[in-house]
Amino acid sequence: MDVFEALPAKQPPATEFRPISEGTPCQAKQADTGAEMEWVLDEVFDPPRRFQSSSSFPPEATAAVRAAPRQESELLGCLSCGSAVMATGTCGPYLQCKVAETVAEPLGKARPEFGFVLQQLDGLPLFTPAEPGHVHMVDEQFDPAKTFVCAPSFPKTSMAAVRLAPTPDSELVTTLPFGSQVQATASAGTYLQFRLQDACAEGGSKLVWVPRVLGDVVLFVEHKDPNSTDVDQGPSGLTAEAAICEQTDQINRFQQWWADGHGEAAAAGHSILSLVDRSVLQEVVSAGANYHNCLSADRLDGLQRLVTKSRKPGLDALRRALLTKGGAKSQARAVGTVLFKEALAIFTGPKTEKTGPLADDTGNPSVADATMPEQGCVGESQHEVILDEVYLPPRRFVCSAAFPQDATVAVRAVPDSAGDLLTSLPYGSEILAIGSRNSYLQFRLEDEAGSRLVWVPRVLGDLVLFVEQKDPKPTDADQGPSSLSAEAAICEQTNQINRFQQWWADGHGEAAAVGHSILSLVDRSVLQEVVSAGANYHNCLSADRLDGLQRLVTQSRKPGLDALRRALLTKGGAKSQARAVGTVLFKEALAIFTGPKTEKTGPLADDTGNPSVADATMPEQGCVGESQHEVILDEVYLPPRRFVCSDAFPQDATVAVRAVPDSAGDLLTSLPYGSEILAIGSRNSYLQFRLEDEAGSRLVWVPRVLGDLVLFVEQKDPKPMVADQGPSSLSAEAAICEQTNQINRFQQWWADGHGEAAAAGHSILSLVDRSVLQEVVSAGANYHNYLSADRLDGLQRLVDKSRKPGLDALRRALLTKGGAKSQARAVGTVLFKEALAIFTGPKTEKTGPLADDTGNPSVADATMPEQGCVGESQHEFILDEVYLPPRRFVCSDAFPQDATVAVRAVPDSAGDLLTSLPYGSEILAIGSRNSYLQFRLEDEAGSRLVWVPRVLGDLVLFVEQKDPKPMVADQGPSSLSAEAAICEQTNQINRFQQWWADGHGEAAAAGHSILSLVDRSVLQEVVSAGANYHNYLSADRLDGLQRLVDKSRKPGLDALRRALLTKGGAKSQARAVGTVLFKEALAIFTGPKTEKTGPLADDTGNTSVADATMPEQGCVGESQHEVILDEVYHPPRRFVCSDAFPAEATVAVRSGPTQESELLTCLPFGIEIFATGRSGDFLQFQLEECHGCYAYVPLVFQGHQLFVPKAPAAHAVPPAAPAEGGRVADLERRVAVQEQIIQGLQAELCSLRAHMSAIATAFGAFSPKL
Repeated sequence: MDVFEALPAKQPPATEFRPISEGTPCQAKQADTGAEMEWVLDEVFDPPRRFQSSSSFPPEATAAVRAAPRQESELLGCLSCGSAVMATGTCGPYLQCKVAETVAEPLGKARPEFGFVLQQLDGLPLFTPAEPGHVHMVDEQFDPAKTFVCAPSFPKTSMAAVRLAPTPDSELVTTLPFGSQVQATASAGTYLQFRLQDACAEGGSKLVWVPRVLGDVVLFVEHKDPNSTDVDQGPSGLTAEAAICEQTDQINRFQQWWADGHGEAAAAGHSILSLVDRSVLQEVVSAGANYHNCLSADRLDGLQRLVTKSRKPGLDALRRALLTKGGAKSQARAVGTVLFKEALAIFTGPKTEKTGPLADDTGNPSVADATMPEQGCVGESQHEVILDEVYLPPRRFVCSAAFPQDATVAVRAVPDSAGDLLTSLPYGSEILAIGSRNSYLQFRLEDEAGSRLVWVPRVLGDLVLFVEQKDPKPTDADQGPSSLSAEAAICEQTNQINRFQQWWADGHGEAAAVGHSILSLVDRSVLQEVVSAGANYHNCLSADRLDGLQRLVTQSRKPGLDALRRALLTKGGAKSQARAVGTVLFKEALAIFTGPKTEKTGPLADDTGNPSVADATMPEQGCVGESQHEVILDEVYLPPRRFVCSDAFPQDATVAVRAVPDSAGDLLTSLPYGSEILAIGSRNSYLQFRLEDEAGSRLVWVPRVLGDLVLFVEQKDPKPMVADQGPSSLSAEAAICEQTNQINRFQQWWADGHGEAAAAGHSILSLVDRSVLQEVVSAGANYHNYLSADRLDGLQRLVDKSRKPGLDALRRALLTKGGAKSQARAVGTVLFKEALAIFTGPKTEKTGPLADDTGNPSVADATMPEQGCVGESQHEFILDEVYLPPRRFVCSDAFPQDATVAVRAVPDSAGDLLTSLPYGSEILAIGSRNSYLQFRLEDEAGSRLVWVPRVLGDLVLFVEQKDPKPMVADQGPSSLSAEAAICEQTNQINRFQQWWADGHGEAAAAGHSILSLVDRSVLQEVVSAGANYHNYLSADRLDGLQRLVDKSRKPGLDALRRALLTKGGAKSQARAVGTVLFKEALAIFTGPKTEKTGPLADDTGNTSVADATMPEQGCVGESQHEVILDEVYHPPRRFVCSDAFPAEATVAVRSGPTQESELLTCLPFGIEIFATGRSGDFLQFQLEECHGCYAYVPLVFQGHQLFVPKAPAAHAVPPAAPAEGGRVADLERRVAVQEQIIQGLQAELCSLRAHMSAIATAFGAFSPKL
């Protein structure tokens, strides 16, 4: 009979049912004839009885609910596996139930009150009476299954309990860590039902439950776009038994097909299967689910090495499987599943003409995806803490009823949630607190690190975790009098442990251990080693012993093994697992010694033989912050992985290398931008690698993530090493050995003089003396012994003067921060790599490699990458618009005056940052792409095309200048080409530098407002420096100039002040200040000449040409044009800032009532103006800074009204008074306006100081600590 239908159904909770008396006929209309049908119930249930789907109910099938107790009757609905039925009676093999309460959406035309569902099918029970205490009703069925993933509120250090029933007191099956996914088939209350693969269960799997919500914490949320399952679906009408049978037959045929050798040819061309030996693959295919029997730890390690060396695509599923945590058995199961599925895909896929499926490009459809990320902890150094309350004698605290049974609570070194995580306590733990501070309890922890005071939270949010035990239980140690001190109690406990170890060594505990549920699983000799080991359990519990114990626990059906199961699930590597298991075994053995003695040798055993003292186990974690202590890695990289600097790594910063994975650890050295590391493991946000320096070889740590800044990213497809690569199967040890031999051959080759000829024509090596280069090549890694500060300074001068291409790598190395030693290491690395490239490169007929035009293939850039492009190769971009001739763009009014805009190598926010432009800059754009402008940048690196954003979000940064001002250079005819103009400007600058060197500009500079603040010799260096201002404007000189500007009250210093506020480090600040000084000096040369030597100076001696790029606050009329006002205010009206005026913004004051007119100054928020009239959207008022000339400020900007008239004050404007009284009132009004301006500037200065302080704090971590 076909009663299973592939139709989705939901099972709502049943409510009231009206039973039918025995012998009472029930009527229903027959669907096809409409005639009345009668039947009599065999048994009536009053009240109704609950029937639950049995274990024989196929999980993929549904049971039909029909209008009558026979197969031909009308179908009303379907029930899926896990459903419950409230039966009101039986009729033959059918159960009677109420249709409206059993089926969510009844089918068919007839809607009878009662329906019938088959209780048995061919002797197979489908529904069985629910047992009392285990009854649970499914609220909702998921067909198809829904994917649920961990919610952000899932505690990352905890695990969710998986139980047999949707109740917290049901049997614990296993646990799920953070990052797990479940394929839920139903829900009941706050629990989700899913199928757990279990080889020991009937059918290889069983239905289990996991909480979706625990208290107020949401653990799992639905994944909106779940992936389809990998199992090939059969036709919808196929019954579950037939589908399972068909799948089993298919697997049997597949195994036989593979055993006959038909799959080997396809496997040889498969991306994953080709890495596995034929015999091993045969064992995996025939193993069923027991993959761990054929995939040993050695085989997995070999496969890991092959995967790491392979560059084939389609290996992601195998890589994830090899990263599976939980021991060798779990890893073997995950890898075996991937191999079996890939082999099965060959058998079931479309066949080729030969023997296998039609392979895709990668040969791998990549079937299995699941990751369970590891957790980390944050460290903090130990501090002295003053207790709020001291407990003398100590008080006993136990877990409260609100403590989640499947959670653990963190034990920390300090009473703070950011303190170092030392270990964790599970539900049921007891502590002897000796004091409290805030919401933390202090107690003494005894572990392998010794005896120490630690902290545990008593209250977590609104959750009380521990409560005081009013009638404390006696401790395991014999209790002394109540006045016994804590030291005496510890002494007594130590003596007791010594007596216990001696007692066990004499053989008194073996008999009791044989009948113990946990200890009986462990060999006698191993148990003896654990008892006598103290805390060093990892020395006697090897990985093989733990795997054997895992198998015994899995096969055992004894009660009382939960503590051991939890210990075997401990994460953090074999050492942490051994420590947790050893703690359980030691405590159980100690419980035999301290428990009530029998007449023979041991304690009085209970029914299980286990009082389960281990449930108070404190599983150990790795301890961060303990200097020079062994640190347990969260993840081990075997082979090591290469990490390179990310795009977010600041190019002018360095990152600290420390002795421990903690920001408070000892600073050893620092790494500059462009460094590469070969990481061998990770812990929290730190990477561990081996550092070779003068102190020898040692393991050190560098942060991978700093705050929200990702510093290092893994190089997915690392470039081949400089050393000649051996075959892909070469082991890591052989590769290192080969590289060492190659370096030795290279050093000998260079010592024989073969590399000197090639070095002489090399762009970088030709700058270094032969003897110095010989020392660098033979130095190994100790470059700082030969590259002294004097030699580095000399090399810096040579690089600055040189115009050869290919020196970028050396320039970056010379800019390395962290002291002379770090700089020498960076420079030495570049020189060594370039010299090695000559040795390993293609040889010429003489002695060296085939040199390119520059003589430098720039191998050094493998560790210090050049600014590349994002998303497009080799900087080739198609412009949306080409500007011919180039167009001039200036900063818009919306450009923040205290900000800078990034100049990048590509038109993308993720592109390399080259420099930045301050407010007031002008650019000559030659094209545009998207929201970026392209222009040519001239700096110390030469001439190159770069990009700057024109629009940033909703902020327009640059606008085209409709009537561009003439360039500083003497203008030729209008038809002069851009090349001729640039050539003319270059000649003009050369003439200016020669003119200044002859001393003609010193007299004018002495009377100049800006140049008079700078020393003559420094000004001469700036003029002759070109664009390399940072070589002459050191940090000390900039600080001195800053002090002079702060003290000076001269007008016309705004451009210099803005330049001194430039962000991006000393180099960017020096470039901005140098640009201002150079332009002001050039203005003296190009301005109108006096009878003596210079231009006609104004009162300040400054024509302020620098304001062409950074406009000064001056007063210039609107080209002497008369402005006609739309409205005249007589007397003047007072206007104040409106609510739409941003508090942190300023508004531009211009010389005319247009946005294109000259910028005079800016007014901050809170200013008041006395407007004398209105012209369009601008208000006219008198600006005192310009000797009372008229200026204009926008009344409305982008639809927002910035100023509103102020309501009349209580006192009226005084009538016209004599001239003297009006003059006093006018002066008072001017003073009030000046005070408002001063207050606004002071507020702006405070905001700027706070901003600079935040930047200094953020970059403080990059600066080396003294």
